[in-house]
Amino acid sequence: MSDMDRLNRMPYRLESGAMELMKIRSKAAIARKQAQSVKRKMVLRWALPLAAALFAGVALFGYVESVEPTHYELLMEQVADAPADVIFEMTADIVEYAEDINLL
Repeated sequence: MSDMDRLNRMPYRLESGAMELMKIRSKAAIARKQAQSVKRKMVLRWALPLAAALFAGVALFGYVESVEPTHYELLMEQVADAPADVIFEMTADIVEYAEDINLL
């Protein structure tokens, strides 16, 4: 056999339908890779706005909590604005029943 005949001959044998099966598997691998890419894009499409909304909510909550007065601060404002006789009435029971408070 000459060198040219040897080069033109296939060095291996393929079963029947092997080329078609290889084409089908190649197309399936490409479709699977594209589906993964689309899934990743969908996750990013929802994750970024959700993260931004969550950050904005936490920032807004922190701002509202820092600006809004606490219950203690409201009470102190009311006590500061109250007349002296009202404060005396509020504290009179504490002075009168001091022994009972100590027993608790």
